[in-house]
Amino acid sequence: MACRDRTAALLETLKWTDSIKVVGGGIDITPDIETSGQLNLVGLLELLSQSGTAPRHAWLLPAGVKMPKAAPARVIRPPADPIVGGSSSHPLIEFEFTHSSSVGTDVQSLLSGHKWASRTSVDFDKTTVARLGIGDRRYANIKPLLNEFRNSGRIPQQVRLRGFGDIRIQFEFAHICGDVVYSKPPKKKSKKKKGRKQAFEPKPLRPAESSNGRKAIEAAVARVAWIKNGKFHEYHTRPTFNGPTKLWLAFEATGDDVVRLDELVRELRQAGFPPTSVIVSRRFSGLPFGKSMPGNLVLTDPEGKTRKLESLRQSGRPLAIAFVALTSSRKKDYEANPKYFGQLSRTIEQYADRVDFVAISGNKQDSFDNLAKFWRKTDTRDVPLLDDADGHLRAALNVQTAPAPHVFVFDRDGKLRYAGDAHDQWKKKKPKNDYLAQAIELVLQGKYLANGAVFYNKSPCNCSHPKCKCPKCGCGSSCRCAVGNCSVGF
Repeated sequence: MACRDRTAALLETLKWTDSIKVVGGGIDITPDIETSGQLNLVGLLELLSQSGTAPRHAWLLPAGVKMPKAAPARVIRPPADPIVGGSSSHPLIEFEFTHSSSVGTDVQSLLSGHKWASRTSVDFDKTTVARLGIGDRRYANIKPLLNEFRNSGRIPQQVRLRGFGDIRIQFEFAHICGDVVYSKPPKKKSKKKKGRKQAFEPKPLRPAESSNGRKAIEAAVARVAWIKNGKFHEYHTRPTFNGPTKLWLAFEATGDDVVRLDELVRELRQAGFPPTSVIVSRRFSGLPFGKSMPGNLVLTDPEGKTRKLESLRQSGRPLAIAFVALTSSRKKDYEANPKYFGQLSRTIEQYADRVDFVAISGNKQDSFDNLAKFWRKTDTRDVPLLDDADGHLRAALNVQTAPAPHVFVFDRDGKLRYAGDAHDQWKKKKPKNDYLAQAIELVLQGKYLANGAVFYNKSPCNCSHPKCKCPKCGCGSSCRCAVGNCSVGF
């Protein structure tokens, strides 16, 4: 059934209508005032919204007044090409529509033009489902896309966030009524500075607890089941106002890792606070712990042959990946030396009968040919070395170019369980702590903590490194969220 005919059939269920006619690109409704007595226009618009239809215009005319000229049906645009590529581990945003339309803007064409999207697809069956992947180290403001859907005459009945793991969501509102908490003047210092003092100007921080708007929003949030059932670890954030008109939260989704974002948006709208901005991203850059490796990414060996990442993992065996570099952007005077790889070589030899190992280029500034020549001089020369030429794998895992190799350990099922240093005291022959050996032992035993990793940190980064030392966010030297990327997202 065509979209307009389907909408007309829906309108015929209203008790106060006398006749329904499909005219041009719209629908004419003649009410039966004598029978119904009054028109429920709010109910009419709500019914259309629930059916997934968004009218462009609505006229209310007295009897006898000529109806405006019917708008012509919009001609469908040629379908746009989908965005292809991206990692198989990228989180997805799904928009489900109750029906497809033979007129209007093609859904696929609406998905293009969003810089944060790594891949797009549209499936047509009983419903239309549009999917967009969020690229590495990106966040998605989906409100403009929702507006584009509405302007094209479509309203998604469900908006799902799938495969995020740790989710971060921020809402912004046009206004939150009620009192506001303002910043306080700084404490006076004992030493008086010469010169003219700058007058203190208080800044709005957040809605006050007594604010009616804040209470209404908090009540709306409390009604959403997936927030009540979500996991909030120390590095997460329960619904918090981080500005006079902003609300954000970070948590781990439970169950099948699918979040119905439309449920929260609907509750906020019904409370009188429709969000003007909806931004979503992963809480941390890179693959979350407990998620499967991006097996579709392609690497290259020294002979120029390509291999997919998934082909490196043998069935039933864990896989440890070491990203190695000749130079480091963090430590400018660092130069790789074969003697630094002694302890890593001994750890690899200890577990080679139970674990697979592979080395991958860790710094785009290094020549892969030079790295291959260097690798042959180390005690780890028997470990395969591959090139991540386009940097897609480094971005997917959020690899850091620290002097020591950034190591990632995946379990027998290909799920990430450790990310961090191979060991401490990288330049010494006998370091105190062999973190890679500790991680492998726990992976072989299948012992994982609440965050899905073998180690658990209460620091904001959740990098799985047993000793966090990053001066900015508490991470280790091979931290999963680089110092320069701590504010990734929004």
